[in-house]
Formats: sequence, structure tokens, C-alpha cells
Amino acid sequence: FPPTQVREALRTCAIIAAKSGDETLAMKCCDRMEETEVGEGEADLLRGAVCMEQYEVQRALAFFNKAAESSGYDLKTLAHIGVICHEAGLFSMAYTILKEVVKQHEADGYKSCPPQYLAFLTGACYSLAKREEYMYYLKYAVELAPLDISSVLGEHFPPGTEPRDYLDIELGNK
Repeated sequence: FPPTQVREALRTCAIIAAKSGDETLAMKCCDRMEETEVGEGEADLLRGAVCMEQYEVQRALAFFNKAAESSGYDLKTLAHIGVICHEAGLFSMAYTILKEVVKQHEADGYKSCPPQYLAFLTGACYSLAKREEYMYYLKYAVELAPLDISSVLGEHFPPGTEPRDYLDIELGNK
């Protein structure tokens, strides 16, 4: 199998094992992933995600710190950590990390920003009741990341609402 498929299979196996409570199997998948050419950094990101699934936040943060360090604090690695934190309900941490990452794309109106990052930052602002920032990022997210913002915020709007209508609804126009 191509290395990318092996890594994706290991990542999927680790997350499923963690969700089902089998941390031993999940960590074995992380160890196997480290043996592929992705190296320690990506494996530590996955280990952190596994720990988050087990509600072991301090242990997860240690793995995230290792991953960030080994990547040279690469924006993609930091954003990945922010997304994992958001998905684990650590909105304040997700906000802090993702805001720094997304800020790097401000000059071009966030067009160069990976859509997932913008959507999760918007979601973190929503969850933290940072209304002004939420509205600011929502404006960009509905335009540049409609599928991602629908995935992150869709449950907060009436079923079937199109992402392009989120801003008008929030402004009270619909």
C-alpha cells in the first residue's frame, strides 16, 4: 500500500480505538505511524488526539507541545492542535491557537487560509460568546469556507439553512 494510505489507515484506526476506549491499540497505531516516514511530530499529534478522546488533557498537551516543537512551530501543526482542541471542547485554547494561525492570512482577506482553520476559529468565537469577533470571522467563513462552517456551526441554525444565510440570520435580517 502507498505510505499515505497506510498513514490514513493508522490514523483512522487510532481514533476509532480511542473512541471505543482501547487506548492500548490506539497508541500502538501511533507507534506504527511513527515508524513510517511521517516521523515523530505527526505521531505525537495523533497521540495527543488519542489522549483528548480519553479526557487526559494534560497528557495530550504534552504530546502537542512535543509535536509543535519538532515541527519548528509550523502553522499547519499549530492549527491541527487548535482543531483537535476545538473538537474536544477546549474552545479557549482552540481560539488562542487558531487566532494566531488565521491572523497570518489577514492580508489577503483570508483567501490563503485553509477553510477548516477559519471555520473552527469562527466556531470557537461562537462558543466563547465573542460576538464581535464571531461576526467578523463568520463574514469570511460563509464566503470562503461554506462546507466547513456548515460542519462546525450548522447545528446552531434551522435545519436546511444554507451557510450563505448564516450572517443574515445572525444580523436579524432573516
